[in-house]
Amino acid sequence: MREKMRYKNIRLTRGFFMGCVFLSILFVSSSFSVNPTFDLTVKIYNIQKQKGTIEVSLYNKPNFFPKIGKHYKMIRVKVTGNEVTCKFNNIPKGKYAIGLYHDENNDKKCNRNFVGYPTEAFAFSRNYRPFMSPPDFEDCSIGVWNDKTTKIKMVY
Repeated sequence: MREKMRYKNIRLTRGFFMGCVFLSILFVSSSFSVNPTFDLTVKIYNIQKQKGTIEVSLYNKPNFFPKIGKHYKMIRVKVTGNEVTCKFNNIPKGKYAIGLYHDENNDKKCNRNFVGYPTEAFAFSRNYRPFMSPPDFEDCSIGVWNDKTTKIKMVY
């Protein structure tokens, strides 16, 4: 009788132990399954005037692109030559579009003429050049599925 009792306790203890191990593994693995993030490096070239800053806006929602102030993240980079580089860190995987302009006079806005066309240099990801209207998100979208570098040529 005593042996049966000991055997039951061992079975119970082993089952309890295995349950605890399973729950521990489940808890630890769920804490490490955070969505991965990546870095997006933007290299801007063909800068013709070495003054002011370049404002680079990153968009992640099609209905906000390229609206002023509706960006996901934004970086201002001081112009130091005919090329500058900036990096968006910790970007979740997905589709993004970039709009940028050369703020030559540092007034923190993209100056425009009487018809609304920019008088300061500008550019979009995928080097998309719009004609008579702002581009669509899909025209400029780039996929960020890992660390990525994209090159954008300024339009003067």
